[in-house]
Amino acid sequence: MLKGLVLKKYFIITMLAFIIIFFRQRSYAVDNVYVDDYLSAEAPISAALLGLCNADLHDTKLPVSVIYNPSLLSNLLSPNVSLSKSDLPLKAQYNSLYYSQPFLNGGLGLAYNTLTLDDELFVQTNDAGFIINNGYKVSYSALSLAYARKFEIFKKMFDVGLSLRQLNLAVANTSYSAISPILACLYTFKNTNITLSHSITNFIGGTIGDDKLPMRLKTSANINILKNLKIIPEFEKVDARMDYRLGIKYSPIKLVNIYSGYQPSKISLGFEILYSDWAINYAYQTNSNYFAEKNISSMGVTWNIGYNRKLRMNIYRSEMQNIRKLVDRDENYDSAIVILNNLKKVLHPKSDVDEYDNVVYRIEQLQNLKRIRDEMREKTEAENKSYLEEAARLINENSFDLARKQIEKIDETSQYYEEGLKLMIELEKREQESAKKKDELSQKQIEFLLSALDATKDIFVKIDILEKLINLSPLDEYKNLHERLKKASVNFTQRTESLTETFDINRQLLDINAERATQYLENARKFFKERRYEFAKYEIQRGRDLLKDYRWEEPFMQQIEFELAKVKEREQLSRLDDQNRMMAYRLAVNEDYERALTFWNRVVNRTPADEEEIRKITEAMRKRGIATTVKVSKALTPEERQLIEQLFIQGKQLYIAEKFAEAKEKWNRILQLDPNNDKAKRYLKMVE
Repeated sequence: MLKGLVLKKYFIITMLAFIIIFFRQRSYAVDNVYVDDYLSAEAPISAALLGLCNADLHDTKLPVSVIYNPSLLSNLLSPNVSLSKSDLPLKAQYNSLYYSQPFLNGGLGLAYNTLTLDDELFVQTNDAGFIINNGYKVSYSALSLAYARKFEIFKKMFDVGLSLRQLNLAVANTSYSAISPILACLYTFKNTNITLSHSITNFIGGTIGDDKLPMRLKTSANINILKNLKIIPEFEKVDARMDYRLGIKYSPIKLVNIYSGYQPSKISLGFEILYSDWAINYAYQTNSNYFAEKNISSMGVTWNIGYNRKLRMNIYRSEMQNIRKLVDRDENYDSAIVILNNLKKVLHPKSDVDEYDNVVYRIEQLQNLKRIRDEMREKTEAENKSYLEEAARLINENSFDLARKQIEKIDETSQYYEEGLKLMIELEKREQESAKKKDELSQKQIEFLLSALDATKDIFVKIDILEKLINLSPLDEYKNLHERLKKASVNFTQRTESLTETFDINRQLLDINAERATQYLENARKFFKERRYEFAKYEIQRGRDLLKDYRWEEPFMQQIEFELAKVKEREQLSRLDDQNRMMAYRLAVNEDYERALTFWNRVVNRTPADEEEIRKITEAMRKRGIATTVKVSKALTPEERQLIEQLFIQGKQLYIAEKFAEAKEKWNRILQLDPNNDKAKRYLKMVE
């Protein structure tokens, strides 16, 4: 909105200026013509500017900035040379040669212009009025030197330049000269498509012959209306005279520019053809004042030496900085890939070989980075989905604790998180319903204990039975009876028979518990067969808690824990490999190749695609003359990886069996296959 307001304000000011000039035009002495008109606003400085009626064009590729606007020199990317030749009325010829050279943070430019009139047009007479010479030369020329650079003024960046011109007028054998300085500045409105240029010429007075050089105040604007359309209004005050011009530049296609210009009594048309660093232009101007045949044409050629290459390199460096931000800060790989694909179109595969190859390589790296990120997300989502499905299955099996653990594993950012919350509500509902129904085993135990409570006469046996009842069903009547019996027991002495009776009750209770433990064991074996090792471990643990035997089914428990450790190890290793790959790709995108190789070296289960990426990185380093100081461990074949896994399993089994020497032998064998295997080194430290 701010940009629109600025543009609107600017157009209003421009239109007001046009209206004021139109109504005030007649009050100025527009017929005043000065010597430097031919070398400033009236002469066809170049074909490109003639096509715009000499309205100042803020184009850094134009060397004519030496004459018109030296501040443009500070934006030049490369040296450029321009030649132009114009056919003028009265058989006059105008020629120009320009050279502009970027210099450090500023620009340096040289120019030479000549205007030669036909000798036959001039005659020389004596005091009596007789012709004594009917052909002598009248010519104008100018030598220009310009320099410009950027300055910060009022916290804004301005391009400021100074041009010194030596004007020469030769009439027959008489010559005159004068210095004509130009001070100019240029700046661009922030967040707009408007660039303004101001200049003051002849601010230090001078004369050439009998003609005093007038002060010239000029303001030009470059306004981008559309992507390929610019308008250039210009106003110039020369003493009592006000000149105005309007130029239009249109680029219908990449290699063609079309020019049109207007100023009072003059209309210009021109075109420019661009190829590589060359520009060929032609313009034609019609004039309606004085006599109709006063039309002029101009043709020129410009060579921007290495301009396109430098322009491409500027774009390349700028876009690479944007890509680093997108990759490192935002992790926006899609936008980075779009920028790189556009940059690929800008660069030339033959002229910009290294940069082009680097862009292609980075596109591949980012695509791989995006692929791994997406795969990791898909893998995480698949895990979250499996947690949800497992939880639903466990709820149906009335394994509420296990189901709750599975739901709690679902990530909050997952698409399945909301479903998990709904399933948790269902779990709690089903759990409450199940709690209302007495557990069959608990009911069986309670019935047995109540029967034993009625059958026994021993107060100490009754106390022991009540304690077990309270654990199973903490009713107040059991608690009250337990308290009364405990107080009364102080008056009795416990007999041997009561211990025996208690032992028998405990044994019978254990037999009842063993039935449930057997069910837990069957569940564990079923889970183990389905490779749901975590659930199998949970069922064995429930059996141990029930039987108060923490070594129950120890061999099976070891087998479960061993398989569970393998699964977790594989998952962790896969996760670490993906993380290392992502870091390697990100570092490679930022051309930090040595660190990228370090992370590739940490990838354990390397694939042929990984090996190819390592080869590309080392090749990129070789091209840039970077020595590869990071040693990458050799890739393992699938057979070697399988053998290493088997050796790990055998070593762990031997370690559990306390056969340390044999376990050590297995892990040393792994190091023979893979000398950099950190896990084998870690296990060896356990037995040394």
